[in-house]
Amino acid sequence: MDVKKLLAIAALSLVLTSACSNGSKTQMSDKKETIKVSTENTDLAKYDKLVKEKNIELKLEPLELTNYKDKIGATLTNPKYKKFAVNKELTISGVIEKEDQLKERYAWVKVSSLDIIDSNSVQDYYIPIENGTFKEDIHFYNGKGNYSIRVMLPATDRNNYYYDL
Repeated sequence: MDVKKLLAIAALSLVLTSACSNGSKTQMSDKKETIKVSTENTDLAKYDKLVKEKNIELKLEPLELTNYKDKIGATLTNPKYKKFAVNKELTISGVIEKEDQLKERYAWVKVSSLDIIDSNSVQDYYIPIENGTFKEDIHFYNGKGNYSIRVMLPATDRNNYYYDL
């Protein structure tokens, strides 16, 4: 009987030791993840600072829209400038007063790399127009470089046709 009790205690202590050691590994993993996230946030802050400095150098000029904006009562809330710096992504957003007159329900955004010219250098985004607004983050898949961004809105007179904003 004493041997059975001894084996039971040994087995129980083995189970408890295993459970504790797994928890310790999880806690260590969480600490590593926290450190990794903190480092990434520091890097983002560094790059955001560089973007702000670059935009000061660029002497930002307001973006000029086409006459189509008047026909449908559209404004582009972001971006606001012709040439500017960003870090990895950019929010494209706008407002359309006469949304009910549009033949389609998406804003079409074409992002073209000006540094890399090939079939993969153009990215198309179709941003839903809901309650007179559209908004989406776009990404620059070709990395650092110069890009052209073209925002187009649906026609009021025919299907599958878009005008430059």
